[in-house]
Amino acid sequence: RASSLFASRLLGQRSFGFHKSAVSRRQVVRKHANDNNVLFRTFSREYCVSSDMINPQASKKTNEGLQYMNGKGVQRDAEKAAQIFADAVDDPYGKMYLGVCYLSGAGLTKDTTKAFRLFSEVAEQGIAEAQYNLAYCYDKGIGTTTDKEKAFKYFQLAAEQGNMSAQSSLAIFYQDGIVVPQDPGEAFRLYEKSAAQGDIKSISNLGTAYFQGSGTQQDFEKAVHYYSIAAQYKHPPAEYNLGICYDHGSGVNRDLSKALELFQSAAASGYPAAYSECGRYYKSGIVVEKDTQKAIELFQRASDLGCSSGMVNLGICYNKGEGVKADPEKAVMLFKKAAIAGDPEGMFSLAVCYNNGDGIDCDYTEAIKLIRTAASLGHTGAREVLSRPKE
Repeated sequence: RASSLFASRLLGQRSFGFHKSAVSRRQVVRKHANDNNVLFRTFSREYCVSSDMINPQASKKTNEGLQYMNGKGVQRDAEKAAQIFADAVDDPYGKMYLGVCYLSGAGLTKDTTKAFRLFSEVAEQGIAEAQYNLAYCYDKGIGTTTDKEKAFKYFQLAAEQGNMSAQSSLAIFYQDGIVVPQDPGEAFRLYEKSAAQGDIKSISNLGTAYFQGSGTQQDFEKAVHYYSIAAQYKHPPAEYNLGICYDHGSGVNRDLSKALELFQSAAASGYPAAYSECGRYYKSGIVVEKDTQKAIELFQRASDLGCSSGMVNLGICYNKGEGVKADPEKAVMLFKKAAIAGDPEGMFSLAVCYNNGDGIDCDYTEAIKLIRTAASLGHTGAREVLSRPKE
């Protein structure tokens, strides 16, 4: 029987993808205190990187607005700051910060179209921060239609002026081959430049580059080094990936208690994959008391946030009736969602269902197709299946 080829399902494969926009994942990227590049953070929940900094290139009036926005020496007052920026539009920085207010709704009614227009005007004057903001709008379709080519153009212009946020974003374009040929080496170089200025997202992504050997030689110890730096700043992707390193013993001595601590910290910031990992620990009783119901809740939360490993782990629970009433059809639905998202473990689990007719009509052809795709993505179990002699 074809089913004899299949190994038992793994609990859930953890992936190490480059973490793209922190904003899109609803995270706050904190930077080192010496970040003098983008003083007024456009896409952060914090309006300014540090309350003791001003913009030396901006006018006195614009800096007065920054004082009120930061609460530096005065009571923090976003509305007053926005009004001051509106009165300082002759200064390109005043105009740009007004755009930030419109973008975030700080001190006035949110209006992304106005924000985009203001960023466009200031970007044409060569202000790197405005070029970055404009690129971000084009990249995400904020206040305008999505245009990756224009996003690349303005990220590049800002990056050439040393804007570390732009360097980090540009690196992602090269990493993923967005409107340019994929170039991991160039991505690595840009991450290095951005990280040298203290960009936490880039520091974290350097860790991922070393872990994967993407654009550089694979080095787990260096991966741990960079993840550790970024994790100190509570950067959720770095906490999660550092947790994976401790969980696997990659580049560091295996420490499951430390791994869980990191997963819990990342989960507390809303990082989807961290919920799934915490669930795995509670389901198996790893360094914590076994709690299947809590595991189910964590898998469900991860799944609801679009995390494919959460979908797979939740699907396994429904398939086996662990902590929930067995529901093979629901398991198949979850495996399908994960497979469509490109998760090799989801593909493998779905293949097992097709092979066994478990929750879905038996279909050996579809099962083998999924196994081959999962194997091409590095799934160990799938490769094992394909390497076995045919009976």
